[in-house]
Parts: sequence; C-alpha cells; structure tokens
Amino acid sequence: MISAPLIINVCLTGNVPGKKDNPSVPLSPPEIIRDAAAVIKLGATMLHLHARDKDGKPHYHKNIFAEIITGIRKINSHVVICATTSGRIFQKHRERSHVLELNGGQKPDFASLTLGSFNFPKEACLNSPETIMHLASVMKKRKIQPEWEIFEPGMINYGLYLIRKGLLDTPRWINIFLGSLGTSPFDHRTADLFLSMMKPDWRFAITGVGKYQYPANLFSLTAGGHIRVGLEDSFYMDGDKKEPATNAKLVERIIRVAKSMGRPLADTRTTRKLLGL
Repeated sequence: MISAPLIINVCLTGNVPGKKDNPSVPLSPPEIIRDAAAVIKLGATMLHLHARDKDGKPHYHKNIFAEIITGIRKINSHVVICATTSGRIFQKHRERSHVLELNGGQKPDFASLTLGSFNFPKEACLNSPETIMHLASVMKKRKIQPEWEIFEPGMINYGLYLIRKGLLDTPRWINIFLGSLGTSPFDHRTADLFLSMMKPDWRFAITGVGKYQYPANLFSLTAGGHIRVGLEDSFYMDGDKKEPATNAKLVERIIRVAKSMGRPLADTRTTRKLLGL
C-alpha cells in the first residue's frame, strides 16, 4: 500500500475544448471559478488554468487570469495555482510570459514549462530552446515555480541540462503526458521508462490524454505518483465516449479509487509542503 498523500491537480479548461465538445467545459471566468470551487470542495488542492476571452477563444492576457485567480483565492487562498504558458497557439515571448507579470495574490504559484517541441494531432506545439530559456528565466526572476510538462524522454534530459546551466532548480512538479497522437504512447513499458528517469524527491503525475486519462491515473496512483485530471485532457468518463465528463465527476472518481487503495488525500497545507511552497 502506498501511504504518501495524494495531490490532485485539475486541468479545468485547456486551449482546445469548447461547448460543442462538452457543454460542461468552463470557459468564462465565472464558469472556471465555479468549477474550481466544486473540485476544491471535493479535495483537489492544485489547479491548472487556461484563460479564454469573451468569445470563448484562448487568450494569454494577464487580466483574464487575474480575474480567475482572484475569484479562486476568495474561495480558498491556499490552493496551488498553475497558469499555462502554452505554445500551442501563442508564440511571442511577450504573449506567453504575460501571466508571469501578475503580482500579490494574483500571481500563480506555478506556470507550465514545456521542455521541447512536439506535434499534437492537428498542429505543432513549438517550444524553441530560446523560448524555453526565456520562460525559465522569467519564472526564476519572478519566483514562480516551473511545472515541467514532459511529452518525450528527451525533455527530461533537457530539463536536467537547464538545471546544470542554472536556469532551473530541482523540479517540484512534473506532468508526464502519454497517449497524445504524435508523442509518447500510453502503455506500461513506456510509462515505466519515464518512471526510471524520476528522482526520489520529484513529485510527478503520469497523465493520459483522451481515452488514456483514467488508465494513466490508475498507473500513477499505483506507482506512487500524483494525479492530473480534468476536461482539458478528456471530455468523457469512458473510452467509448458514451458518458460526457465534468471536472467534478472526474475528481470524484479518482478520489473513490484512491480511498479504495488506502491512499490519503493531501490537504492544501500538505500539498504546499510537498511542493516546497
């Protein structure tokens, strides 16, 4: 039995999902805050945030993030907040680092840092060495922790290189994404390879995309890792795409499984301690 407290990180929105994909996807700040409140009440202690404009389209502007983060902090001031700096849509350094300019209670604890370029099913996600180093340096200057986003084993190697260069410190949270077409598949052999690259003091989540979300969640639980779950990564509860998901239902399910395994949930205080915040 694994007794280490479990951190549940919820990816509420993402860049891609829309109401046509799943009516429950939260797009506006009030919708995102509402879903955040629901999953925090259930036991989630970390949130991965994307911003949308008034038309529901992805946007980088810090003012939208500020509205979302302010609303969430009013509900729970200790929940760990991670803001995206994704290169899926926006490429300019100014755009991708805009959210890193926030201050005070609006400043995120973490920001995503994808450590290499790769292909999604329909487009490329470009992360040049120059861009990665720029984002890493801004995060370090602003005292925002990088959330390592890993899609291929070489990205871990690049992160270690940046540690040696002094641009990154030891990672406090790593998401390993498996099952997205164009990147590493989800199977136990591949997941075991990534596990073999983890250091004993690294906090990680094996994360599945689409139909692989739940199997990857189970693998991460049994491997002593943590959980990333939410509508950003999967619109459905099942691989056959018959039961639409909600963020709350996805969190409820993983909590049931964790409890059945005897894995305790980390509260916000424990989460912050585990992540060195």
